[in-house]
Amino acid sequence: MTAPRRQHPCEVRLHHDMGRTRPIAGTFDMQRGRRSPAWNYGTAILLAVLAMAVQEFMYSRIGGARSTFLLAYPAVFFTVWLGGRGPGLLSTLLSGLGAWYVFLPPAYSFAVPVPGDLLKLGIFLVMGGVFSILVPASQRKLQELNQDFLALLEHTSDFVYFKDKDSRIRFCSRTLADVTGHRHWREMVGKHDLEIFPEEIARIYYEEELPVFRDGKPLLNRVDPYLDENGNRGWVSTSKWPVLGKNNRTVVGIFGISRDITEQKRAEEELQQQSLENEMLLRSASDGIHILDSEGNIIRANDVFCQMLGYTREEVLKLNVAQWDARWSASELKNEVIPSMLESRQVFETRHRRRDGRMIEVEVSAVGMDLGGRRVLFAASREITERKRAEANLQRLAAELTEANRLKDIFTDVLRHDILTPISAITMATDLLLRLESDAKKTSLLQKVQRSALNLVEMAENSAKLALVTAGRVPEFVAADPVQVLRSLLPDFEHALEEKNITITDHCGSGFSASFNPMMKDVFANLISNAIKYSPGGTVIDVSTEDRGESWILSVKDQGAGVPEEHRQKIFNRFERLGREGVKGSGLGLAITKQIVDLHHGEIRVEANPSGGSVFFVGIPKDPKAFGARPAASARPAASAASAASD
Repeated sequence: MTAPRRQHPCEVRLHHDMGRTRPIAGTFDMQRGRRSPAWNYGTAILLAVLAMAVQEFMYSRIGGARSTFLLAYPAVFFTVWLGGRGPGLLSTLLSGLGAWYVFLPPAYSFAVPVPGDLLKLGIFLVMGGVFSILVPASQRKLQELNQDFLALLEHTSDFVYFKDKDSRIRFCSRTLADVTGHRHWREMVGKHDLEIFPEEIARIYYEEELPVFRDGKPLLNRVDPYLDENGNRGWVSTSKWPVLGKNNRTVVGIFGISRDITEQKRAEEELQQQSLENEMLLRSASDGIHILDSEGNIIRANDVFCQMLGYTREEVLKLNVAQWDARWSASELKNEVIPSMLESRQVFETRHRRRDGRMIEVEVSAVGMDLGGRRVLFAASREITERKRAEANLQRLAAELTEANRLKDIFTDVLRHDILTPISAITMATDLLLRLESDAKKTSLLQKVQRSALNLVEMAENSAKLALVTAGRVPEFVAADPVQVLRSLLPDFEHALEEKNITITDHCGSGFSASFNPMMKDVFANLISNAIKYSPGGTVIDVSTEDRGESWILSVKDQGAGVPEEHRQKIFNRFERLGREGVKGSGLGLAITKQIVDLHHGEIRVEANPSGGSVFFVGIPKDPKAFGARPAASARPAASAASAASD
């Protein structure tokens, strides 16, 4: 519905005989203006006297037989209509006395009239009195009814309207006037829908009214659109009834009531949209969604759940949970499991029985909720057959790994106790033979045997250490000064340093406290030992530490051949060596060092020494237990430490 507009040309085609229907004057404005009693009674006296005077004048001038009450009756009727009961009774009395005095023989006297005239006088007085009493009462009822009807039109929230046979408005409610942009409903009287609504809206109303006019059948609860004065679309629920003529067959008009259901329509559309979204969620979900009543019967299920059980949707909707769940009995489900799930959310594993009898492992998440005034169980089943199979495989592999570790520990013990003993005997024998033998060729062979034996001893010891640090056990950490521990190891390398004329420069500075495992000594020893092995004679090895507050850094810089960039990660793997000529080793030292650093949640890396050689950096947190899953301590030195190491 929108504001009034010009008459559309198609009105002539739709209703070729539409005459502009005039408002029925006074039909719904019957209430008279309030007049004073003096005016009403004066009018009664005036009309009674005027009626007698006019009647006397007519017969005195025109002649003819006197009709005693010819104008008395109209005088009484008009008096009652204008003044009500009191003035009507007064007019009746005055008119009766005037007629008795003037017109009943003998004229101009109050002599007792003949019986016939007396009867006429009595009839007039009775009829005037009855009319004066009954007509005002009927008028009051009609006025009250009219006022009620006007109040209905003014205050109803529905769109109420009457149309004539040409579909033109006779009257309507204020709400219809307001929504179409009219100041008062009387402005709409005589207008056609095409003068009030847009053509596409008016045509809807016109076409739906045709069967009402043609067949006389009501139109009930039809949902129609409308546009308000701002052009916003709304919806009404419309019912229209035929208004029949005097013959009770011809349709002379239409009475209609339209109720605004815009909010209801929007709520329904939102509900439909929400229902569509929920349906899309159910269909797109990867889990088997199903809703059960309190007895365990399926109310709704998505396609995934149907496929999971191997049933069609129609078959699933006839199932009870006891028919597919293999974990509980029917009585347990009904009396214990379902009531418990309706009260609190639960996640559990169970087995579902498919239609073909095959069992599948599932994880179910179930929660109770209120739906449509009843308590239901919303559940989602996720098949975990593959996960359970993977878990079983992991458990098997874990058991195998445990057994492998046990065998490794046995092998390590055998390696240390049963192999090192004969190796020690070989070493002692070669030492003795070297002292006794003077032949250069034999001495060279004995030295090779001795080096091989020493390599085997180192390999056995490193293998034992590697087995210890890779056992997966959390090491114990004790508080100590890493600088003091490092300096206590330096005398152990004096012989090796003297053999190659290498000097160790100590840049560790003052000590500090940190927590670490005693295996940290092996880290210090391996890095210094490697620096001696891979450095040429007459060079310098710089050793330094740096206190960073929550962590500390150790750096060992040599002047050897260095580590190519492509090998800087590989050298920390087991049995990875650069293969330098004349340098013995097992390839496990740096792997062991890396494992120990990892156990301390630290970091180890190697960089090139600008003046030649390599620099190994180790970063360790002062409290490794506090790190847990936190990032490892960085082994990157501060600028001051880097410059100190390069000096």
